[in-house]
Amino acid sequence: YHAGRKTGQETFWDSKGFKIWEKFHKLNGISVWTQYWPNGKKKAESTWRGYKAEGPAMRWDSKGNLISDLLFYNGEINLRR
Repeated sequence: YHAGRKTGQETFWDSKGFKIWEKFHKLNGISVWTQYWPNGKKKAESTWRGYKAEGPAMRWDSKGNLISDLLFYNGEINLRR
């Protein structure tokens, strides 16, 4: 924590030791949340400010193919990239 806000990396693992998700909390209040498929490939990655999506948000299928690429502003879809 820094000035009452989480900072650094936070990781959640399942009972078998597979990474489910991780969040990287930056000092500027932005967090990047990455979720993973059971095979270890990225499932989704999004950027957050507080409880609202803010910035890029991407999703991949379990084979690693990009299936969604959006840009959020203040929690609303701003642009499909």
